[in-house]
Amino acid sequence: MRFSVLLFICASMYNKCIAQTNDSIRMDSIIHHLPEVMIRGEHPIVKINKGKLTYDMNKLIESKGVDNVYDALKIIPTVEELNNGLTLAGKSVTILIDGRKTSMSSEQLYSYLRALPADRLKSSEVLYTAPAKYQVRGSVINIVLDQEIKKENTFQGNLISKYIQEHDASFVEGSNIIYKDKGFSLDLLYNYSHNDNYGTTYETSIHTLNDNSVHNISTLETLEKINNSHLWRFDLNYQWKDKNNIAFTYNGNYNNNNSREYLVGNINSNNIPTSTNFLHDMSLSFSSPIGITANLEYTYYKTPSSQNLTSVLPTGVLNFKSNEQQRIRRWTADFSHDFKVSESLDMNYGLSYIHSVDNSWQEYQETGENTVSHFSDINSRHEEHILDIFAGTEMNLNKNIELELSLAAGYYHNFSWHKWRLYPTAILTYSPNSTHYLQFGFSSDRTFPEYWKCGNFSDYSNGGYNEIVGNPMLKPSDEYSLQIEYLLHRKYNFLLWYNYNNDYFIQTQYQQPDRLTITYKCLNLDYQRQIGSSFSFSSDIKRFWNFRTSMMVVWQNEKCSQYYDISFNRSILWSMLNIRNTFKLITDRLFLSLDGKFRTKAIQAIYDLPSSGNVDINIVYKFLKKKASIKLYCNDLFETSSINPIINYCGQNLNMKFSCYRQMGITFSYNFGNYEKKERKKIDTTRFKN
Repeated sequence: MRFSVLLFICASMYNKCIAQTNDSIRMDSIIHHLPEVMIRGEHPIVKINKGKLTYDMNKLIESKGVDNVYDALKIIPTVEELNNGLTLAGKSVTILIDGRKTSMSSEQLYSYLRALPADRLKSSEVLYTAPAKYQVRGSVINIVLDQEIKKENTFQGNLISKYIQEHDASFVEGSNIIYKDKGFSLDLLYNYSHNDNYGTTYETSIHTLNDNSVHNISTLETLEKINNSHLWRFDLNYQWKDKNNIAFTYNGNYNNNNSREYLVGNINSNNIPTSTNFLHDMSLSFSSPIGITANLEYTYYKTPSSQNLTSVLPTGVLNFKSNEQQRIRRWTADFSHDFKVSESLDMNYGLSYIHSVDNSWQEYQETGENTVSHFSDINSRHEEHILDIFAGTEMNLNKNIELELSLAAGYYHNFSWHKWRLYPTAILTYSPNSTHYLQFGFSSDRTFPEYWKCGNFSDYSNGGYNEIVGNPMLKPSDEYSLQIEYLLHRKYNFLLWYNYNNDYFIQTQYQQPDRLTITYKCLNLDYQRQIGSSFSFSSDIKRFWNFRTSMMVVWQNEKCSQYYDISFNRSILWSMLNIRNTFKLITDRLFLSLDGKFRTKAIQAIYDLPSSGNVDINIVYKFLKKKASIKLYCNDLFETSSINPIINYCGQNLNMKFSCYRQMGITFSYNFGNYEKKERKKIDTTRFKN
């Protein structure tokens, strides 16, 4: 007990390790959060079957005071939050809905999950290594929802409203309405958010040129941003005898951003960037009880944006207006068949095909004197084809051992790359009894860069001192993963893994030696590799206090032989501690949560990332027979959540410091009409320009 309290006090002295990503030059954090375990020994909350852990979400969250699906998923062992998203065992994770890949972007998906009440979840299936039949690779969380159609007519719904206060205020309103009548169901969703954002970035650069002259550049940027976002969905499902199901879904999103950036210091500038995102997605899917599923989908995405910059730099002045647009049209088709050969042997096979067309352009217009050159106008059209064919098998070697083997062949074709690639997967699971679980997994995957980052497009930031440029020669990265997991008494979770990421790509910075400019560009490194281990544990203390702790230790190595005119081969051993506490103040009605995290310093390419931590607190009150709930919370209590990167490597010298504000808010949610569990398919826009 004393040791647990001591750990929490230590973690409370720091704030959360979430790197800010307000613009395209702020780096994507590699820092992984810790796994966690929250299992009650007296309840069968987790079951082990065919290489996956199935969690009974109703029992898992019944006394935790969570009020939405997103927070409910964070209670699953080894699930953690990173940059307002979810990770599994320190790695990125794909969220599936009833076995199908979502089609929203991660940001849209997580916003949607935050708007859904937690009691809509039936169960969640965790796969650290997903077989090919899921048509995704790597780690997976499959959300399983109650799809039972009642005989009588039902009309259900949910209303939600949020107020969030950081430096400025933000508001969210939303509603879900579901109507069911025997085999027919109609599901409508609308969400509106209005956000006012304020932030500052202090940047110092010691820039050495080829003539040995040294320039000290110091700037303070102030960003004011107004964002309005509308999200809507229309789901129509029909189920007839033998549980054959056909569904049509329309998904739309409109997002408008208006910003103003002020810069003072060695550079003085005024910049007005604006952008608008339009998304339309339609899909038609079919599933049958004999294991056949098929899906057709069309996605249209357009994001026009502009920038009006006036800047005075040490080398001259910039006065221009730029306009640019990305327009994506994408067609997707997939088919799979899963069938049983015998009591101990299952087989599956299928294919998926994606064809996308990227029409993008960028143009510059001078608005005054320009003594600093700028980029030329660009108009491009690129097509991409991705084909995946897979086959797999699941077999019970005996009552305690299960083996899954699958092989996928993928073809990737665009204007610069035309390659086939094999993706083997092997999963061996040993379950001597219902409380012990040991799994060995091997998988491989390929990650594709965003469309915009593969073009010749360029943008200015920091008054024109920073250039954000594309890379037409950017290659997909290939990842190989080997991991071992052991679950003891449904309560103690041990994980050991090795990841090797060939051609790992990430956006980095470089101070140009021939001109006073910093270039931000996405580059392929030789590789990134990690050897990691984690341990998770939970305990209920007198049924009043649930204490959870987890710790992860990772050795990380990144190598790049040709990083402009230098190279690097950097390694570091870093760790992370996470402690969560839930107190039941009034049984099933009033809950208090107090969480702390701490991470040691880490690296990303030539960045050094200082240590960081956080303390979060929230209180949830449920009333009106649990149909209504109010949540009060304060995240980043001590305002130290920012990771402020430092570069001091081979003549490259740059420091950045981001502003940080505690976030306070209140959420009200109300369920009406016996609101039930149902979920929706989302749209994948992870490679589109934001």
